[in-house]
Amino acid sequence: MLLDHDPRLSSEPAREQLDALFPFGILLDRSGRIVLAGRTIEKLVPCVEIGGDFQSCFEVLSPSIGISNDGLGALLGEIVVIHAKNAPRPFRLRGQCLKWTGGYLFALTLVLNDLHKIPELGLDFSDFALSDPIFDLLLLVQSERRHGEELRKANEREKLALAKLAMASRLSALGEMSAGIAHEINNPLAIIQMACEQFLDSPDMPTDRAVSIIRRAQNAAMRINRIVTGLRTYARDGTLDDVAPADLAILVRDTLILCENRFRQRGIDLRVGAIPEGTMLECNSVQISQILMNLLGNAMDSVSSGEAAWVRLDFDVAEDRIVIRVTDSGTRLPPEVAQRVMQPFFTTKPVGQGTGLGLPISLGIAEAHGGRLYLDPASENVSFVLELPRRQKK
Repeated sequence: MLLDHDPRLSSEPAREQLDALFPFGILLDRSGRIVLAGRTIEKLVPCVEIGGDFQSCFEVLSPSIGISNDGLGALLGEIVVIHAKNAPRPFRLRGQCLKWTGGYLFALTLVLNDLHKIPELGLDFSDFALSDPIFDLLLLVQSERRHGEELRKANEREKLALAKLAMASRLSALGEMSAGIAHEINNPLAIIQMACEQFLDSPDMPTDRAVSIIRRAQNAAMRINRIVTGLRTYARDGTLDDVAPADLAILVRDTLILCENRFRQRGIDLRVGAIPEGTMLECNSVQISQILMNLLGNAMDSVSSGEAAWVRLDFDVAEDRIVIRVTDSGTRLPPEVAQRVMQPFFTTKPVGQGTGLGLPISLGIAEAHGGRLYLDPASENVSFVLELPRRQKK
């Protein structure tokens, strides 16, 4: 055993035993000179050397009796805390002072309050004894760090895949809206063209009539601008956009301008509730617009054209949250459909007309904003509810 072995007779076996049991350990002779030191303590304290004075490198902080005039004998059996005087980085050791045939053994380990400090000391788990609890903790931390890195990469891959799906969904919706958008742009263009022709035909027209024509042309140009702005916003890849305050009324207006003509063409009454002036929402406006577009598109597809067909957009604004409800004139969904409606790739649309990804993507966006998206089971009609916090957590 180490305590019965005199390292001066055979230092290599004793060194191997000391390193295996107490890599922070120190063997002293009766005069307090260092006979042998563990590999880790030598790594941490450059002044430790065979034959050196223990007290020149270390200070006993506890017990308070310290080293008496009789040497280290007063510390035998005591739990000791030791400070390294000349270490590049401050640290403390804790352990017990034991007796061996040639003097004393300080069986020590590192006093540690934060595992993150170990790399700062230039150490890793190989510098600790297998029996040291810190060894097990370090292995656990290393395993969790590796698992955490793998989980982070998996999350990044999932986010990238969802972002691609979201972009594909937006582009698909734009394709469906293209005919209606072309009509929306052609109408104001015709107004502008007519205004130009009136000016060319009557260059000397009265001022009041000229002003009226110019205002009509200006309003038409502004409408085209809003349509193009809405298109650019909706088609943009907003996955990297920072969350920012958005005026809810403007966000809804820019979304509706892209789809309201499709409602008119199908003879569906689109009813939009009032939004209190100045209602602000911290969000990624591109993504919230995508949710609204998806809910409105689903509602439009689910109701039959005719006088009785309608889709209603309602808003409930509170101090800390906003509730947006999209309800259509269709009857509530069957329970077996309602249970699966948020599942990826589930769709009630005919083959080739739906991917089954719109609602799952919208749900993911809502949850990423700290909100919820759900089908209201209490509504007599089909009613989807989007709840969002007005301010995002920092």
